[in-house]
Amino acid sequence: MVDLPTGATHYEWLESTTLLSEVPVVVVHGFSGDLNDVRPLAARIRDAGHRVLVYDLVGRGYSACRGERHTCRLFVSQLSELLSALQIQRAHLVGNSLGGGVAIEVLHSRLRTQTGPESAQAR
Repeated sequence: MVDLPTGATHYEWLESTTLLSEVPVVVVHGFSGDLNDVRPLAARIRDAGHRVLVYDLVGRGYSACRGERHTCRLFVSQLSELLSALQIQRAHLVGNSLGGGVAIEVLHSRLRTQTGPESAQAR
């Protein structure tokens, strides 16, 4: 559990015994579920030799809700905060349903930050 501005966030690492890459894979679940919904997928990714991070979105599973409306923007902020709190600079993002949208928006946000808004739009 890590306390973030968006709320206390429950997360778990799935560690591979045969690590093929130092870059972790972050798996984001959908709107109405929790990390248990993506655990089978995360386990397959782990078994393929990757370190995998799964977490509960705000107000899901064991993650807290601070009374904010549950929007994609809130979930994007949460993932960005989680990556920063865990000092993850690079990651492969995988999302299921709404989690896919969250992953894409986090990537888009990071591209804008690194290269400026013009470059992010052109990609």
